[in-house]
Amino acid sequence: MSQQKIKIALILNGSLVPAWIYEIVKQVAQSELAQIVLALIPVNQVLLPAHTPVKEGFDYSFLRKYLPYDKAKYPLLPNAFAKVDVKDLIGDRLVQTDFSVESGFYSPSTNALENIKRTQADLVISLVSPIMSRNTLPEVVYGTWHFKHGDQATENASVEGAWEFILARPETKFSLMCRNGASNETSTLYETYSSTDHFGIFRNRNNYLWKAPFMIVRALRDIEAFPQRVAKLTKDLDKEVTPTGQPRNKYVFKGLFFNYFKKLLNKWDEFINFEQYILLFKFSESEILNCSFSEFTRIMPPKDRFWADPFVIKKSDAYYIFIEELIYEHGLGTIGVIKIEEDGSYGEPQMVLEKDYHLSYPFLIEDEGILYMVPETKNDSTIQLYKCVDFPLEWKLQEIIMDGVQALDTTIFLHEGKYWMFTNIKEHPGISAYDELFLFHSDTLVDGNWIPHPKNPIVSDVRSARPAGAIFQKNGKIYRPAQNCAKRYGHGMQISEIITLTETDYEERAVRSIFPDWASDLRTTHTINNSDKLTVIDALVARRK
Repeated sequence: MSQQKIKIALILNGSLVPAWIYEIVKQVAQSELAQIVLALIPVNQVLLPAHTPVKEGFDYSFLRKYLPYDKAKYPLLPNAFAKVDVKDLIGDRLVQTDFSVESGFYSPSTNALENIKRTQADLVISLVSPIMSRNTLPEVVYGTWHFKHGDQATENASVEGAWEFILARPETKFSLMCRNGASNETSTLYETYSSTDHFGIFRNRNNYLWKAPFMIVRALRDIEAFPQRVAKLTKDLDKEVTPTGQPRNKYVFKGLFFNYFKKLLNKWDEFINFEQYILLFKFSESEILNCSFSEFTRIMPPKDRFWADPFVIKKSDAYYIFIEELIYEHGLGTIGVIKIEEDGSYGEPQMVLEKDYHLSYPFLIEDEGILYMVPETKNDSTIQLYKCVDFPLEWKLQEIIMDGVQALDTTIFLHEGKYWMFTNIKEHPGISAYDELFLFHSDTLVDGNWIPHPKNPIVSDVRSARPAGAIFQKNGKIYRPAQNCAKRYGHGMQISEIITLTETDYEERAVRSIFPDWASDLRTTHTINNSDKLTVIDALVARRK
């Protein structure tokens, strides 16, 4: 880290900005990494809107008429588009100046460029639409940063969050980009994937825009490693995934028609069916990486409850499956255990843990001959460690690992003498709990000093962040099961090989995707675990009411 703060010049639409942009300005202003030396706003605010307006003309009239309805239809909590004044954060560093727009790009005036040079800014962050013309990029040390919405190949601004909603894409990509005036290159600094909200375009935007302040701060944090990070994350910009430009009438009409038709089908499905988590198991020598789930035996709970999040451990000649049990009438998950023999016979669940808040994901870990459990206790804003006193039914609270944290599906792995804690954390009320995986390490499990990883979050991708079971090793390689929550919560799983796991670096790569496609009544599958010969998973199925 450089001793001096990074000097930042901002380009804003005006002093009244959307709440997500205000949060960026606040976090940068309060950061120990940087300082705001200048904020440029246009004399004519219409030239540089905070969000891309719909084009004029009949071809875009459907989208233009739909957006106000879309915005008013559903309340946004918290609302990323609520107007907030940044004057209290910037003060006299707010300077009004001229800009021009041509061919879909804007150019700062000579006076604006001189102001950037006068303040000796190291970095320019552009928080307006469209993006700056390459011909007028200021030559600053760390380039000009802007956000890119979606995965279009073109750099021209599109209506944010619209294509993914209209095309019913499972996920929406959001990237922090850097454009360098000296090299004339565009690079990806940081990217994230969120689940596309299929209720509306503004809801979809709201889902990912709250990540923007954290993406800026993370990129500033990594600024010393800037060249390496850029080289590593630069993508093929010539690979087109989404249609270019803005959605024309035919796309909007078709997208809205299928969207509402699908909702009608879902309503009918809800009328005749209900969804229930069940357990599936198989005794086999097969590995998680290549087992066939169509051969698994189902364990069906009564219709008044579900069983999910199975973790398994072998004791003597029997296996014990620890589960989340939720009785619909009560509405809170508890932890139970099912004893299962190798011949496939099993008993009824017995209660293990019950609290006045929701419990789930009973992760198990043995340490120095003692069995511990880390159930999910997000609703208590804690990560708790329980010690087994009398197996399998009696457990006592050993300690609170973390307090004041919205953490989900905590999974701990012992590797090279250190304990590595993987957990999804909800950093902001506007950010989904499914999207970002954080990593901590400690020399001990009990009374541990859990140190956050410098690359946190190590995964920012709804398709592979949230843990889906215990991390396991095979043939000297480490594998991490994760949930794919893009299409819906826990829709499928992704098994990733952990390539690098150190105190300073983390890297993983996907090796297998698992989707609920082996039976017609399956909706999702989101937990997988193994002990010796027994592999267990859960699945959400549709059952007739």
